Amino acid sequence: MVIDTHGFTQREVNVFEGIASGLAAKHIARELRISSDTVNAHLKSMYRKAGVSGREELMGRLT
Repeated sequence: MVIDTHGFTQREVNVFEGIASGLAAKHIARELRISSDTVNAHLKSMYRKAGVSGREELMGRLT
């Protein structure tokens, strides 16, 4: 599971589910009731934890 493998928080998993569904940061933010800046902070944290540099690479690593 993603959380076990990379140490993602539950909120990071929620953001990942949004990007896996093809949603833009602003749509994920609206759905999770957080700011777009917070979504981007979660994405940066996930990139660091997964050792990647962007969304496409993250998706390739985790799907």
